[in-house]
Amino acid sequence: FVRTKNQEGRWSLTNVASFFTDLMAVSADTLAYGNIPVNTTSTKNLIITNNSNASQTINAAVVNAPFTTNASGVITIPAGQTHTLQVSFTPVTVADYNESLQLQTSSGNYNVRLLGSGIAQVTSWTLSPATGLNYGNVTVNSTSSYAFTITNTGNLPVTLSNITTTDAAFTATFTAGTVIPAGGSINFPVAFTPSAVGPYSAQLKIESSTAGVSFVTTTLSGSGYNPGAPPVLQFDTGGAPGL
Repeated sequence: FVRTKNQEGRWSLTNVASFFTDLMAVSADTLAYGNIPVNTTSTKNLIITNNSNASQTINAAVVNAPFTTNASGVITIPAGQTHTLQVSFTPVTVADYNESLQLQTSSGNYNVRLLGSGIAQVTSWTLSPATGLNYGNVTVNSTSSYAFTITNTGNLPVTLSNITTTDAAFTATFTAGTVIPAGGSINFPVAFTPSAVGPYSAQLKIESSTAGVSFVTTTLSGSGYNPGAPPVLQFDTGGAPGL
């Protein structure tokens, strides 16, 4: 802000001006990726702004592995415009990384610090309720449904491939190929439809196509029954004729 005096000698803040110390500006001087599982990629955006009144160029983006950028050739940024540069981190070993990205531009060089850690891959998931479910008594040819939950407890995405039961009275509704992100969860309903009076039991099995993720199982049970019919009244006549 610029403070000025008007013709009457009074101070005023009505005049405002902006100043730039560099012809170009970078949105951050450090990109921190945190913990990334080895052989996976995390990408962040770096925004370069042209503060000048003429076109500026990014002539090169120099960086060492395991960091890379999507820069290709000379990048021209028109006056007053921005360019978004994607910077990716793909650790190949369990280690801490501290590198620098240098942007070589028509208005000078700009350095951005790159930080990240490669951690071991963990693939795991859990099913809730883990101990299974007893649906109790369900009327024959009617349906009782319950939503089970699968939680991805690892640090890699997990792909659901199949859900099966060992008894057709229990049916699961799901979408094969559903991807559960690290730390995420999905719900899927399992319906129990008894076709006859009596007890039922089955195994519920959930499978994944993700390498290193084993299947998980639990038990299902329930009973089919018919609601009681109205009672038939019977009277004891004591053998007396005519009664």
